[in-house]
Amino acid sequence: MDEDRTAWSSTYQMNVSRSGPGVEAINGRIYVVGGMEYYGQVEASCEVFDPVKKTWEFITPMITPRRNPGLALFFKKLNNSFDSSVHFMGEE
Repeated sequence: MDEDRTAWSSTYQMNVSRSGPGVEAINGRIYVVGGMEYYGQVEASCEVFDPVKKTWEFITPMITPRRNPGLALFFKKLNNSFDSSVHFMGEE
C-alpha cells in the first residue's frame, strides 16, 4: 500500500509465486510460508523480506507442505530477556 497515494502498488517479487500462504511480520521483516503455486502444488518453501536490503530470501522450508497456514508469534522470558518463536498450523 502506497500511503502517500492511498493506492496499491507493485513492489519486490517473491522467489515463489503463491496463493494462500501464512504471513507474519517479525522484527521488521515479513515472513511468508507455504501456500499453493499457480498450478496447485502445495508449498513447503518459506521466504523472508528484508526491507533494508529490499530482497526476498529463502529460509529453511517446512517439513510438511501446507496451504492456508495460520501463524502465531509467541514470546517467553528467559534470563531477563525475551525469546520468540513462530508456530504454525494448516492444511496439508
